[in-house]
Amino acid sequence: MKRLLAGAAAFVVVTAHAMGASLAAGTQQIGISGMFDPDGPYGTQFNAELLYGYFVADYYEVGGIFMIDYSDPYEIYSLGVFGEANFDTTTEVVPFIGSTLKLTGASVDTGNDASSEDNSAVALGLYGGLKFFLNENLALTTRAIFEAATEDVYIEERDASNTDIRLDLGLRY
Repeated sequence: MKRLLAGAAAFVVVTAHAMGASLAAGTQQIGISGMFDPDGPYGTQFNAELLYGYFVADYYEVGGIFMIDYSDPYEIYSLGVFGEANFDTTTEVVPFIGSTLKLTGASVDTGNDASSEDNSAVALGLYGGLKFFLNENLALTTRAIFEAATEDVYIEERDASNTDIRLDLGLRY
């Protein structure tokens, strides 16, 4: 029984160390999150976010981010940078917080004889979430995101808004 407990403890220590190694300084990370709904409330709806990050120190990442959100009445594109801090828990679950700074453009069909309203804005975002490591290099992520923009570039109930709150699921490798 003692050998079993010692073996289990050694396994936990090695696994925890392996999880921490994947967030070490110099590590590169790519991520994708998104959604596709062929029968959404506004017709076909597609959302994708791609990111590339580099860990400048253990558990601290900076990088670039690109997002597209498309539906029949609107299109939103964003390009920007992000910073993220991860917290070591010595388990497969790693909490993190971060912020984004993006240049966002939106085109909204107003429904008035094929006219559209185009806006561009600078958007600041704050988020927090969890990474669930499936193995040393692959994590399932979930985030709660709040973004505020200088113009109305987010769509809510067929109306434009300058703030957005959403939940996000994705993968990081």
